[in-house]
Amino acid sequence: MVLDRWYPERAPTWADVFVVGLALVVPSRHLIRTDPILWRWVAIGFLLGLGSLGPLANSAIGLQAGSWFRKIGGAGRIATTALAALVVAVTMYQFDILTAVVASFGVGVIASVLVYATMYVARAGEIDGWY
Repeated sequence: MVLDRWYPERAPTWADVFVVGLALVVPSRHLIRTDPILWRWVAIGFLLGLGSLGPLANSAIGLQAGSWFRKIGGAGRIATTALAALVVAVTMYQFDILTAVVASFGVGVIASVLVYATMYVARAGEIDGWY
């Protein structure tokens, strides 16, 4: 089945489930804000996020990027994530992009992570340890 190639061969861990639980906080925080939700951008973020987690992550470039990301360790991952957040903030400021666009896109990406992880746990049928 095509979807089998989208997921790791191992069962998910409780750490995976915990991260998904944190992902639920971001969309719920956005929904109680006063910014409008731009559903087109939510859909775009969802589709790009799901595509990145599945087909793109399993391409040659995606596998190489994943290998690099694991090799840089925890501090490197934090630094890379902080740099990505800085790039988004500078881009928003430089090009006057609405906060609602970025927030809606982010909600879509987070929703795709939730769907991906839920399918991963359902497919595995178990959660195995913490790491």
